[in-house]
Amino acid sequence: HPDDIDTLMLSGGLYLNLKDAKNALRRYRRVIELDPRNETAYLYVGTIYADNRRYDKALEYFQKLIEMNPEQPMANYYLAKVQMDLGQLTEAEEGFKRTLALKPSWESALLDLGGLYERQRRPDQTMKLYRDFLAAYPNRINVRLRLGQLYMREQKFDEAEETLAAALKQDRSNREVRLTLGLVYLEQGRHDQAIEQMAMLLVETPGDPKL
Repeated sequence: HPDDIDTLMLSGGLYLNLKDAKNALRRYRRVIELDPRNETAYLYVGTIYADNRRYDKALEYFQKLIEMNPEQPMANYYLAKVQMDLGQLTEAEEGFKRTLALKPSWESALLDLGGLYERQRRPDQTMKLYRDFLAAYPNRINVRLRLGQLYMREQKFDEAEETLAAALKQDRSNREVRLTLGLVYLEQGRHDQAIEQMAMLLVETPGDPKL
């Protein structure tokens, strides 16, 4: 049936995977006409508009969804991302914080909030954000890497080395962690240890075409 909601959602998903945003959008908007409280359809419409830089429409759909359900973490997150793209940094910061209050383990929201702080040149606040997150979720290697990179940029080399070494204990073959640790050594004039990290990278990832 052309107006069956499940069929429309499935069809929208198929068109979206085929990168046919126009037909996907048509189906998701029809779902909203039939079921004005369908949160998933609102999310898809908003993200399609955001991906196509129709920020005014994206804001409209995310804000409508938040009006319906203020505790919808994905709506708060994507609204904050659009606000950050528009340079509305105060609003975006509040949105990312709301998202993390609703879903504290959401790594993408944390990294985006950290990126916002870095963009505003607030390194101390960024480092505290990452440290607090790692205290609760110590196995998140991407956050540990970002913290190590930030320490390096701030020339806190001891902290960078400690953080990156801890990341390597989690994943010895992580290319970006080893390269960053090598740079930390190089910045301090510790050339032998920088070379050692490159050698270890060849051992750990022998088939990597980037080396």
